Amino acid sequence: MTIRNGLASVVLSVILCAWYGAGYAEIYKYQDEEGNWHFSDQPPKSSGTKYGVTTGARADKGDESSDYKATLTEKFKPSSPVESATLAVVTIKTHLGSGSGFFVSEECLIVTNKHVVRPTKTSNWKESEEEFKTEKSDIEQEEEYIAEEKERLEIVKNELADYRNYIDSLRPGGLKNNKEADYQYRMRTYKRDVQQLEEKIKEVEKRKEKYRQSHSSFSMDSSIANVARTFTVILKDDTEIRARLIKLDKKEDLALLKVDECKSPFLVLKQSVQPYQGMKIFAVGSPLGLKDHVTSGIVTNTDNNRIKIDSQVLPGNSGGPLITEEGDVIGVNTLKVSADNPNSEGFGVAIPSKVVLQKFGRYINR
Repeated sequence: MTIRNGLASVVLSVILCAWYGAGYAEIYKYQDEEGNWHFSDQPPKSSGTKYGVTTGARADKGDESSDYKATLTEKFKPSSPVESATLAVVTIKTHLGSGSGFFVSEECLIVTNKHVVRPTKTSNWKESEEEFKTEKSDIEQEEEYIAEEKERLEIVKNELADYRNYIDSLRPGGLKNNKEADYQYRMRTYKRDVQQLEEKIKEVEKRKEKYRQSHSSFSMDSSIANVARTFTVILKDDTEIRARLIKLDKKEDLALLKVDECKSPFLVLKQSVQPYQGMKIFAVGSPLGLKDHVTSGIVTNTDNNRIKIDSQVLPGNSGGPLITEEGDVIGVNTLKVSADNPNSEGFGVAIPSKVVLQKFGRYINR
């Protein structure tokens, strides 16, 4: 709903209450003077009508029983360093999808990719936005056709009316009979075209409504995801808990989350283990929405603070750990590079552990 007055656009504020730690994080939705919608965790300068909407949940605060390390170890009884490492890997859900992450301290700190918790920065989000633009353009072209067809049929209708008057003015006989037959043929064609246009209008209206609903939901989810401070985290045993955002790195595709007051299995980021070409590695995560999967491969190249691997890194693997046979973390999986699309064959890229520690070491090593 848009409200305007004679001086300026009235700002609409929607407070979306999301728990942040022990308190609340307020998300404001407002419209600027050009009619564009914005979401922010800061209130708009202009006053406006407020609509209360509740979203999100509190970040979990565990107690002495929130010993996920003991629970997961007892349940899965890992038989190898790689399987043991999977205990610390989690799935992170947002309004727009999911990715991976992993605990890096017993106090439940989680490392993941920035694009996992800020999905509007990803190529997948941009592709979805382009698909909406294409759909909107197609609908507009259909509407142009409908408008042109309406004009044409209005002209035909008037011509038929004039033709009817002309036929009625003729004397009975062969000419009038021929003209009458021609008129009936034209009328049948006109009625058929009118019926087809009516069906086309209904079809386009349904398409428009579907587009409006889908795009509205996508825009809302995108806006909320872009300012969200808490996230659903799913453990290996499907336990769902809430984590809060601690830090987003400005340059690297890295983010740090935390579940408050709990004890977790965790992986140590190893700077002493240097990746090398041909080194056997494993990528752990939730590819294509499939939780708790491991793929293997080798290091193909290391350069510019990046580890390139031939192990499968599919959408959803992002943010998971890149580990050795001994279970040592040498990097964080971040993207898939391929000639065609993210689901095709190619190679993966990981951010080395040393870079993660440069960015978040003061939090992790406390």
